[in-house]
Amino acid sequence: IQIIDLLYSKLYDVMSGKYGVGSETKEKIGSSYAEVQNFINHIYTSSAERLVSEVMSGMYGTGRTRKLVLGPRYNEVQSIINKRY
Repeated sequence: IQIIDLLYSKLYDVMSGKYGVGSETKEKIGSSYAEVQNFINHIYTSSAERLVSEVMSGMYGTGRTRKLVLGPRYNEVQSIINKRY
């Protein structure tokens, strides 16, 4: 679980701009770059329904953390959750 927590922490930091953009991000997060980038790609390419399921399982935390991690997909996903629950 510590590895997952570390990944989410880095993902949160990347999405909040802590590590800059592009090559600056890659340089600052080092060996975790590919894993973090793959997770970001997952968020951007997954269906809204899949992200809703992952949110409901607790995968993206709550509140501000969820909003930052889901980035531009947040409103879309949260809207489905609000209508459903």
